[in-house]
Amino acid sequence: MSLLSVSAAQQTGNENLNTVRRMTLQTANGRIECPVIVRRIQLQGISSDLEVAVHPTDDIQLLGVDFFRGKNYSVDYESNTLFIGNAPHERKILSSGKARAIVRSH
Repeated sequence: MSLLSVSAAQQTGNENLNTVRRMTLQTANGRIECPVIVRRIQLQGISSDLEVAVHPTDDIQLLGVDFFRGKNYSVDYESNTLFIGNAPHERKILSSGKARAIVRSH
């Protein structure tokens, strides 16, 4: 599941985070309860409408594997590069962790 910070959720929508559906997630630091909202995530021209969890305390934006559902992708660990699509038409969308995703209210 993808994660957004509270500030990113508030900047991209107007839901009352106290009244939306909540989900309990297991993290490396323990269990947290998060509001769940829908956002359109766009990265390098590829977009998906996703349910995203809003992390209640951390200023975190995490693109989950759910973004890639139904898409072919590969990771070149040697060059730290993520490709999406089928060769030879695949597109490099992330290199060394430097990419910008656009988040919009659904």
